[in-house]
Amino acid sequence: MGTTQNNIETYRWTNLGDSFIALGNVLQQDRTNIERNAEEQAKALYRSVYQQVCQFCSKVRWCWGEECAYTIDTLRSVCDVLAEQGLRKESAFSTRFQGRCLQARGLEIALFNQIAHSSETLQQRSRYNENKANIAHQLIMIGEQMKRMRQSATADDSPERLAVGYASSRKEHVSGDSWGVIDLQDGRLVQILCDGMGSGTLAMEQSHTAVELLKTLLAGGLSIRLSLNVMNTVLALQYEGVRFSTVDVAVWNLRSKKIELYKYGAAPSFVRNGRKISTYISESLPVGILPRIEGTYTEHAIQQGDLLIMMSDGLYELTSTQFQWEEIIGCLPTANPQLMAEYLLAIATSRSRGNQKLAEQHDEQALEADDMTILVSRLVPPE
Repeated sequence: MGTTQNNIETYRWTNLGDSFIALGNVLQQDRTNIERNAEEQAKALYRSVYQQVCQFCSKVRWCWGEECAYTIDTLRSVCDVLAEQGLRKESAFSTRFQGRCLQARGLEIALFNQIAHSSETLQQRSRYNENKANIAHQLIMIGEQMKRMRQSATADDSPERLAVGYASSRKEHVSGDSWGVIDLQDGRLVQILCDGMGSGTLAMEQSHTAVELLKTLLAGGLSIRLSLNVMNTVLALQYEGVRFSTVDVAVWNLRSKKIELYKYGAAPSFVRNGRKISTYISESLPVGILPRIEGTYTEHAIQQGDLLIMMSDGLYELTSTQFQWEEIIGCLPTANPQLMAEYLLAIATSRSRGNQKLAEQHDEQALEADDMTILVSRLVPPE
């Protein structure tokens, strides 16, 4: 009975995966937005300005009849000039054409408006197609992963758990930083830190959405990279690429004995072991800007006693160039994650206030405070 049930579940997961792949393939077959060729676009443009400006002119039969070839050639040349230089005070039409046309200025304005409208339409269509292609790609990836998933996932038999210390300071009534921790029950413990663009409620909503969506996708069995790609696409569509969030993900992989770091525009992270400090930086964009981006991925081999320090940009960028994070982290007389987080936040903000007072004395621009969050984590045995 158990084997039969497992076969049924495997069949269902395989078919569900095939359904996602089929949906992705349908989206990739873009038949609703077939691009018109350049000649068809030009004809549509000329037809539009004809209807707006020329059709009731007393010379319409001559300009668009006997002299149609000359009129089209002139419009084509003027369109090139307007597309490159825009609408100027001096007419883009030749003196000869202005002498023949009774409404040259109105015709030029109509042409410019049509060019601008066409350009905006093409940009919107391009963004739509790019987003659609990216969603299709991710649906296919989800389907393929579903087909590989096994119902009989190996249970987590590691006794170690993750202790996380947390400290923060907010600029407004709410913090634009959000964080979360999730145990994937397969020997992987994940911690997430997101810094929403700016500060206040909108930044908080954006970063909170990113954290919760990422936790949901990971809990559903999706891979880290796929979950990050889906989250990035959702944020890019939701905020239309005008807002972003840095994302910092650390996976404590107890099977491979590695910390896997995925960074999207995030501040550097540090691993402390005794007084030895390892620094890991990001060279990628934040999420929510482009439909598809690649994050910075690095690994750190876990050693006994390792402490991982993650912080938001507001804290990392608050300090002056003389502030050496590696030196400060290595000198703290504690290995308690909570105390360490509180100490680091207090030291950084204290030195920052000193730097701001010094800047004011010399009439220099002081750094503006931002939301600040720091996470310190380590593996601990069960209580």
